[in-house]
Amino acid sequence: MWYAFGLLGHSLLEVVVRAFYALHDTRTPVAVTLVAMLINIGFSLTLPAVFGGRGWLPLGGLALANSLATTLECTVLIVILRRRLNGIEGRTLWDAGLKSMAGVLGMCLALWGWLMMSQVLSAWLVVIIGVVIGGLIYVGVLAVVRVPELVQITNFVRRKLSASIQQRLK
Repeated sequence: MWYAFGLLGHSLLEVVVRAFYALHDTRTPVAVTLVAMLINIGFSLTLPAVFGGRGWLPLGGLALANSLATTLECTVLIVILRRRLNGIEGRTLWDAGLKSMAGVLGMCLALWGWLMMSQVLSAWLVVIIGVVIGGLIYVGVLAVVRVPELVQITNFVRRKLSASIQQRLK
């Protein structure tokens, strides 16, 4: 659940770093990553104790530490990249980011509810069903907020299935 908060940061980080590489700048992402690693270490040393003090699993603190550090790293890199390129269609990025965060929030709430209800089940069952619930809720929220990429993926899958069915019927 706590990794879900970093989903957007983890997703964007690889793309943002590659943008710097395309600009022939390897130093900036490495420097920002170094600082993010130090922040991650700081969070990792403090958040498990905070979680344990609240009666939560301390390992959740490690997951949240990673999510926070990665999101911060990605945000800093985007700000630097934006300045360097004199803008990067910020309105479009914010719109996509907010829609993705809505999906993440829905997924987090659903997983939190699932964890509260599934305390007597086997850990394997909790994980497997949790992955399915999280994925379905995330995709469902993205469908509700009309993420264009989801429509593109759906149309692509439909075309491929239709072509496959037509080929088998021949």
